[in-house]
Amino acid sequence: MGVREFEQRLLLAVQAVSEAAYHNNQYEPAVRDWGAQQFVRRWYAQNRQGKFASELTAAFALLPSAAANRMAARLIGHEFVGGAQAEDLAGAFLHLDDLARLVSLIAEHLDWPALQSLWGGRVALLSASNYRACQLIDAGRTRAQVGAQLHLKPSTVNEHLLAATIFGWQPPVERLYSPALRQAFTQVDPHELDYQKLLAAIPAAEFFSCAPVSNLESARKVAAWLT
Repeated sequence: MGVREFEQRLLLAVQAVSEAAYHNNQYEPAVRDWGAQQFVRRWYAQNRQGKFASELTAAFALLPSAAANRMAARLIGHEFVGGAQAEDLAGAFLHLDDLARLVSLIAEHLDWPALQSLWGGRVALLSASNYRACQLIDAGRTRAQVGAQLHLKPSTVNEHLLAATIFGWQPPVERLYSPALRQAFTQVDPHELDYQKLLAAIPAAEFFSCAPVSNLESARKVAAWLT
């Protein structure tokens, strides 16, 4: 589950528990998303909120003070509305970082059942065949062998490996790139991110070779190529 989806659940949960403490069941939901509302209704009805307030307090106490304050400023409760201001792009990224910190803490604390159930646990970022393709490459298989074993098209194998790199997999570049091709890459602009220009500069290369997968910034550019 993405951190934005978790944030919606968190905002609704804080509001629901706060209003319930004052025996108020008539209020405007902090989040309009119907799916998030239904999830929190089930979460609350199953008494999973339990020690939610104390768990959330403990989690905020483990966050850096500035992050905890920014998070608290977004909460809505009984007769309380946080003072969060409109944010620019830098503020949006900072907020995502705050949410990620909180989710990381929840993931580490199995002794926070209310927050654990609200979060919902980890989800796989990639498909099973994607993970298997990376395992086979790490074990020394070629891309052609991976495609044959997993019954995947060459383009699908390439996409699997590139997507995994974007999410942090470290590909064995020395085995995926021939010595001649690695040498050819040293002769072109190392800052070039346009794979079409790289293909033109290195005629013997292919799309996969020109997607500089060892560099995360470039890998993010690859993500745009694949969509």
